[in-house]
Amino acid sequence: MTSSDWIALLTSFAAIITAVGGIWYQQHRISLERMEHKEKSPEKTLHGWSTGLLKPPPPVSDDEIIDVSLPYQAGAPIRNPKLFYGRKEQLASAMRCITGTNMASIFILGARKSGKTSSFYYLNHLLNPDNYPQVIPVILHSQIPISSDKNFYAYMYREASAILASRCKGNLQVPEIPREVEFDTLSTFLRQASSKGWRFVFMVDEFESLVNNKLLSGEGFFASLRSLVPQVEISWVLSSYRTVYMPGTLTSPFVNVVQDYLYLGPLLDWDARLLISEPAARAGHPFDSEDVELILDLAGRMPFLIQKACLSMYTSRRAGRGRQETRNQLNATFRLDIGPYLETQLSRLLPEEREALFDLVLQKDVTKHKITLNSLERYGLVEMKQDQYCLPGRSWEDYLYRKAKESMAAAD
Repeated sequence: MTSSDWIALLTSFAAIITAVGGIWYQQHRISLERMEHKEKSPEKTLHGWSTGLLKPPPPVSDDEIIDVSLPYQAGAPIRNPKLFYGRKEQLASAMRCITGTNMASIFILGARKSGKTSSFYYLNHLLNPDNYPQVIPVILHSQIPISSDKNFYAYMYREASAILASRCKGNLQVPEIPREVEFDTLSTFLRQASSKGWRFVFMVDEFESLVNNKLLSGEGFFASLRSLVPQVEISWVLSSYRTVYMPGTLTSPFVNVVQDYLYLGPLLDWDARLLISEPAARAGHPFDSEDVELILDLAGRMPFLIQKACLSMYTSRRAGRGRQETRNQLNATFRLDIGPYLETQLSRLLPEEREALFDLVLQKDVTKHKITLNSLERYGLVEMKQDQYCLPGRSWEDYLYRKAKESMAAAD
């Protein structure tokens, strides 16, 4: 082989080495870029953040000071614990489930405007960091736009991490959480936090809205939430109008995690009277006994209707109107004010429930409706007095009487 042949061979070999080296370098560069991207991915950042969690701070005993600004609040949920009355038995049961050694889950059931969301805010107040520094109470609203399973996981992560960071005494900065996260990212965060002593209470308001959300994957989604129970120190507190039926096919239904069902019916008589009289007295425009009896007669013992009547009377009294004028005005306007609420309440009842109420208000024999009336009593839509069913509140009774007469006329 001549020298020129050797030169050509070496040149070819060098070209091959250069080409192979270029391919290797290109692949190595791509691999490095992928690793760098993985290191900077939201999931990696969130996993890294949750590994740096601190342990809960020790409890302290300072009393929380609440500034009361409004004597009554009708419509929006009650956030100020000073304005929350009653529900002691239900809240005590809820707290036993939430704070026990073995955290349990509960369902809070109640008619519209019975105080389900307000009860969530009061539970949140009871679970304050002074008394329960290791508990992370998270209120989740099912009626906000939820577009996918991953979107809800991100919502859970965002709300829980914000409260967790506020309870950590180490200036913990929460990384930006993307609009969607994988379930593994959420579960890893919860497991790591739980292993350090943190306990989570997820309060899901209007749970039936979540169940009926067609953008969620259904059984797979709820199975993932259920899978957190054996892995994480967690309690689910769900609120709904009625018990939510979930048929489980591949797995046990999510609602099987629920240990107890609590109903928000009417307030006890003593609590109702406190709700009427105490805020007005504290604000400097006290109601007398005749005012209290009129409000109970019109509104019954459901908190929303009491708040509505009290707010109307208080506003009139503060404007300088006399007591009798104020009572006359309340008598004349209260039924009109709550008409839309009563209409919505009636529209959400089942046909057999409406029939039972119509027969009751028309003083017909209601023996066949006993089971239905027992159920309605739990919701505060009927009550038992002297071993007989009756309708709570003159406004509700008058409204149902009118609707029953209209139904009879339409049937003729």
